[in-house]
Formats: sequence, C-alpha cells, structure tokens
Amino acid sequence: GLRAAASHYLATKYNTKYDPESQILITAGATGGIYSSLTAMLNKGDTVIIPTPIFPLYIPIVLLNGAKPIFIDTSEDGFILKPEKLQKAIEANKDTVKAVVLNYPTNPTGVTYDRADLEALAAVIKQYEIFVLSDEIYSELTYTGKHVSMGEILPDQAVVLNGVSKSHAMTGWRVGITAGPADVIQQIGKVSEFTITSVTTNAQRAAEEALENGMDDTQPMKEAYMKRR
Repeated sequence: GLRAAASHYLATKYNTKYDPESQILITAGATGGIYSSLTAMLNKGDTVIIPTPIFPLYIPIVLLNGAKPIFIDTSEDGFILKPEKLQKAIEANKDTVKAVVLNYPTNPTGVTYDRADLEALAAVIKQYEIFVLSDEIYSELTYTGKHVSMGEILPDQAVVLNGVSKSHAMTGWRVGITAGPADVIQQIGKVSEFTITSVTTNAQRAAEEALENGMDDTQPMKEAYMKRR
C-alpha cells in the first residue's frame, strides 16, 4: 500500500527507517501533516521556535492552538538557523517550548542544510524534551549535494513532513507523508482522522504509483530548473 511505498521511498532516498504500519501517516498534503502535527503537540500557552524568513503557514496554525511563535531571524546568518541561537531561544522559553520548526530546502529562500548543519542543531535539540517538525517537502529539489533528512539524524524527536506535491508535481492531488516515532504518529493520526477522515482513495493510488515507479521522476525537472538558475 501507500504507507509501505512511502517508507521504502524515504529509506531509499534518505536512509530513514520507518515502519509503514506505525510510523507513517498519509495526510491531505504536507499542510495536513503540519496542522495535525502541531495540533497534537501543542497546548494553550506553549511556544514554538520558528526561524525566519519562512513559509507563513506554520504561524496561524500555532496561533490556532493557543500557542505562541518565537521567531529567530536568520537573515544575518545566510538564512541558516545557527545552533547557538537555537539554544538561546530554547533556554529563554524553557518552560513552554514544545517544538522547533525546520523547513529545508527553505521556502522562500531556497537555502538548505547539510549534514554538519543538521547534526549541530540535533545536538542542541537532544538536550531537551521537544520535537523538531522538519518540513522537507522540497527535498528532491536539492541542487548541490544530497538531501539529508532530520529523520535520519534525530529519529526519536523528528516529525518529518514530505509528499508528492513537489517531487512529482502532484500539488493538486493533496497527498502528504508524515513520519516519526510510533507513539507520536499515533497521536497525530488521531487529529488527522477526526479532521479529514482520510485522503481520497484515487489520490492515494496515484501517489503509490508515483513513489513506486517514479522514484527518479524529479530528475528531468531538476535539469530544467538548473538551466534556468
């Protein structure tokens, strides 16, 4: 099924290890995964650390849950979240912080994180009982080097968001993948089920075909984009 295809795809591309039955959730696009994940994680009065500039969607979802976004401006650091600034923000909100949002390759800047960057951030996050919500929907549109997933680096604390919208140009099909620790995915799944019930069957079948038989379909798109850069 689709969850097995998603697990295999992520493992093949990004060296992650997710059990399809308990660690993969199919959502209405990555947006559905973001909403369900943050809603499962947050209580009123909690805080979420968000590096900026960033895709604005996370902010109203945090606010809808009665939580507060804590922004870290990355514009002076090459649009990369620096571990020392992350640690400072966590320490300043130690009693309320529940999650850090990471989006890479980043919308809108296009900047991404390499393995060393992610390991440095993971070393900070490991010190606290918090999640990293890692939105990697643009993972296949990485032009220099290979995308590294936070799901490989920090599997016990990372909730990884991906899908077929960007990798297979299937934006309108609304199929997202949320992957993470089994106990966390179970709670996120409850929110998703009670919000949308499920993703439509025909969209799931199309996504399964894309992930199984279109593993490298992004390559021609990448080549075209490279020429335009």
